[in-house]
Amino acid sequence: MPTPTVASAEFCTDPHCGEPIPEKRREAIPGVQFCAECQERNERLKKLKGRYASAD
Repeated sequence: MPTPTVASAEFCTDPHCGEPIPEKRREAIPGVQFCAECQERNERLKKLKGRYASAD
């Protein structure tokens, strides 16, 4: 697995969040930028956008 070029953030980089990212999450996912809740939301939104784009 390649080493990430970005260091893990201590706080969620989502502009509407800013919550601390737990140390265990930062250790498990090198380069992590979002808390688990924001990451899940971003993945759901991306999935929904993909559905609408493929419907065109």
